[in-house]
Amino acid sequence: MPAAPVVYVKSVPIQSEWMASPVGWLRNDPTIYECPIFQTALRGPTYITTATLLSGGSNEKWTLSGVALLMEKAI
Repeated sequence: MPAAPVVYVKSVPIQSEWMASPVGWLRNDPTIYECPIFQTALRGPTYITTATLLSGGSNEKWTLSGVALLMEKAI
């Protein structure tokens, strides 16, 4: 599994059109994939937060593929 590059994380003001959820504020924008971030490949119990990534189109592809970011380095 390839390592993701170092990512700069920045907070932004909440917009009125965003929807509150248990995992954060979801944008419901078809060009943004709400990507889950996990501490390890175990996923579920190691959930950290959600990253908003530009998807360049439909998010369905990424959701159905189970795409997530992992914080641990693959061995």
